[in-house]
Amino acid sequence: MVYKRVINKLRKIVLPTPNVSTSLNHLHGLQSAVDYANSQSESSGTSYSDYLILYTHIKETKPKYVLECGTGKSTFVIAQAMLENQLENPNTTEFDKMKLISMEDKYEWYEKSVNIIPEKFQEFVEIHHSELTSYSYSLLNGIIYKDIPDLPYDFVFIDGPDQSGGTGVTACDIDFIKIVKNSNNPVSALIDNRKHTILACTLAFGQDKVSFYPELALGYVKPVTQFDLIIADKMAIRATWFKNGLISLKKGKHINYL
Repeated sequence: MVYKRVINKLRKIVLPTPNVSTSLNHLHGLQSAVDYANSQSESSGTSYSDYLILYTHIKETKPKYVLECGTGKSTFVIAQAMLENQLENPNTTEFDKMKLISMEDKYEWYEKSVNIIPEKFQEFVEIHHSELTSYSYSLLNGIIYKDIPDLPYDFVFIDGPDQSGGTGVTACDIDFIKIVKNSNNPVSALIDNRKHTILACTLAFGQDKVSFYPELALGYVKPVTQFDLIIADKMAIRATWFKNGLISLKKGKHINYL
């Protein structure tokens, strides 16, 4: 199985969810989701390591409201993990209202994706088409999806949209920061191969809340609320950004994880 090679590769890389004991025996659902996505979707997808991290993170943290920025094969991986959480916790009524909202700005891709959502996911998975627009918070300026449903998200996966927003100039996706700005509940995020967005989150929340894993091109934001936003607080900026006289992405440590 391909995931055996992936797990061996990741053994010395700290992953976003600590204390997850991942066994090959527990990955049949993940494999089936990826196999289905590969057979139905024209998306280029992401790496198997990202699928594994995303799947195990959701199985461990059990989010009820998930926002995905950029519809793709990862949509099926997220949905599979959420469905398994629901089935494995039949007495937890909170899972009855769970939602996966996947945002897509390209209408053609949105139409194709809606038509291949399997029946077992249709009760809680919604794919939404939305135009992109700009958004600013303090000195940060980036792109967002214009029409994201208003839900109490507790996890965000960022794998879209085009970071240039069609301008050709690389920017950042700022959806996560906007959501957290209006949230009293903790929200975490995984950011796939978008260094500008990882940096924006580092500036917004500080190095203690954001980690970057260069081996995976992956960023992770710990659960944060609006009270963790430091970018508008000049004293907090002084105590965090410039504490060591420089700004840099916090690199994830290498520890035994899997």
